[in-house]
Amino acid sequence: GYASHFNSPAIPPNVPNGDPHDFALNSLPDYYGMIEEIDTEFGRILSALETAGVADDTIVVFSSDHGDMIGSHGYKNKRWPHEESTRVPLLIRYPKAIIPNTVISDPIGTPDMYPTIAGLAGVASPVGLDGLDFSGLVTGKAYAPRDYVYMAMHYAYVPWPGWRAIRTGDYMYARVVDKPWLLFDMKNDPLQMINLIDDPSSKSLAEEMDIRLTSIIKETGDSWTIKATSGDISKWAPGGAKQKSAYLGVTWPGCGVTGIEDADTIASLNIFPNPTQGLFTIEMDNQMFGDLLINILTREGKNILRIKFEKTTVHFSSQIDLSGQPKGMYLINLLIDKYLANRKLIVE
Repeated sequence: GYASHFNSPAIPPNVPNGDPHDFALNSLPDYYGMIEEIDTEFGRILSALETAGVADDTIVVFSSDHGDMIGSHGYKNKRWPHEESTRVPLLIRYPKAIIPNTVISDPIGTPDMYPTIAGLAGVASPVGLDGLDFSGLVTGKAYAPRDYVYMAMHYAYVPWPGWRAIRTGDYMYARVVDKPWLLFDMKNDPLQMINLIDDPSSKSLAEEMDIRLTSIIKETGDSWTIKATSGDISKWAPGGAKQKSAYLGVTWPGCGVTGIEDADTIASLNIFPNPTQGLFTIEMDNQMFGDLLINILTREGKNILRIKFEKTTVHFSSQIDLSGQPKGMYLINLLIDKYLANRKLIVE
């Protein structure tokens, strides 16, 4: 199929090494293949409009509801404030009103699509819509009616009430209920690899963006105190099934995929001594007979050691020495085929 056209995909620079890299390498061929397939089928729609003689009288819009992280920043799936998740295509063709090859750099949000298409069609939008009419901008007759997009995700891998963010042409700022989280300079860092939130020289900018975001939250009727009244909220709790499904070894605010309570399908796993002075043994009776991948992470999610054992035997045992590492709690992540285990290790 189309995926075979992308057997050796280039991995984006913002995909960390380790599990995120492996996940991206395995996922991108299918992802790019689906994009090519959609492009092919969309081309058939455009050809049909030409054949019917109505191409010039038809507003054609190509977009998507969300993106996907595919390993970027160590995450997967949607529901993140990063570009890979929130930024989607927006292509509009309307020969009567839009000059071909026009490129708009102003941020436009999904709620703006209805009033914008209505504006292009010369139809008045109902009162009370969240979005604004950008038809004047895309036709070159007016400036953008707004210079930002408000982004929010309540049911997120970040626990309820999730995160809120603002994306301007220059910056993306996101926070959770109890603290700022992300600040990126989109002009100079489009891959969002340098988080400026703790940069002293960006303190005033972070404060400015936070004040603006707080005002927008209020204007939209959103709130940090909003309660969940439906849905599978328990699955989104720290350490819940949703968090486990997205975990690639990199943590986030409220991530509960960190301890003995985590996903554990390797029942015979034993780590001793624990606590340890640094030297410890990982032992298990292996029933899977595959390659074993061991990642050791700090409490903050930084991967400090990655070891791969090929074709492990029936009884597996190996010593690892962390005596050169600072004292504290570490996370031991083991993956063999589809089987996973996470354990806490205390270095004293």
